Amino acid sequence: MACAAVLAAFYARRAAAARREAASAKIRCDEAQALLERTRRAAEEANRAKSLFLANMSHELRTPLHAIIDYSAMAVEVLEPEQEASELTADLNRIGAAARHLLAVIDTILDLSRAEAGHTRLVVESFDVAAAMREIAEAASPLVAGNDNTLELQCGDALGVMRSDSGKLRQVLLNLLSNAGKFTERGRVVLQAARSADGRELTFAVRDTGAGMTPEQRKQLFQPFGVADDSSHGAGLGLALSRRLCALMGGDISVDSAPGAGSTFSVRLPASVPEFAASGVYIAPAALAREPQLVS
Repeated sequence: MACAAVLAAFYARRAAAARREAASAKIRCDEAQALLERTRRAAEEANRAKSLFLANMSHELRTPLHAIIDYSAMAVEVLEPEQEASELTADLNRIGAAARHLLAVIDTILDLSRAEAGHTRLVVESFDVAAAMREIAEAASPLVAGNDNTLELQCGDALGVMRSDSGKLRQVLLNLLSNAGKFTERGRVVLQAARSADGRELTFAVRDTGAGMTPEQRKQLFQPFGVADDSSHGAGLGLALSRRLCALMGGDISVDSAPGAGSTFSVRLPASVPEFAASGVYIAPAALAREPQLVS
């Protein structure tokens, strides 16, 4: 009888200790969740503040840059008839080109800050994919030809009609084509478009015969201000923005590259943008949460 009483007391103490430990664990869990929520809200607020700062800064810089571009163009028009002013005209052209480049960078920063803040909207329309590809290839031709490259357009059969934002698709593909032309010399750049067998998805690819990239370089590509290496030109914003725009349209970008083997950037988009994307902002959570696909 005494032994049973001792065992009962022992198990009672064990049960009480277990309850206290469970209560303590719940308190710690609740505190961790509260800390996580506070951290999440602080991060969101910091991101909104950053985006607002970038947007305001970009607008403040755009006005004087437009003035520089306009005045340099006007000065060139005035000086061109004067033969002895050729050197000054060349300098003014360089000033205008530098200002346009800086304006393009600022526009990209503004677009990226809008996308990150969730202020980007789709302009959804139905358009002929083959015609859009021809127009994009024509616009990209001078971008690619700068380093003595050739541009080739390869369209699959029955591309048909796509219901999406043609302007944002154009922006993404022109950025990819510009990069391909920039990092390829005396080579070939190919723009491809194909529709899936079931017709529900379109794949757009930009292939080049450039130097290619290592896995370490590829990991930096889709991060804002991330560049492949220190020798890369540009601010490292175009690919980050392009990925955001693809996610907005319900798709994503993948890259296949190896040193000495060139690079292929593939954009996969639904043939018809999701209705919840068409009605407002849509950033596919899965697309932006995971790492971009890096094909070995």
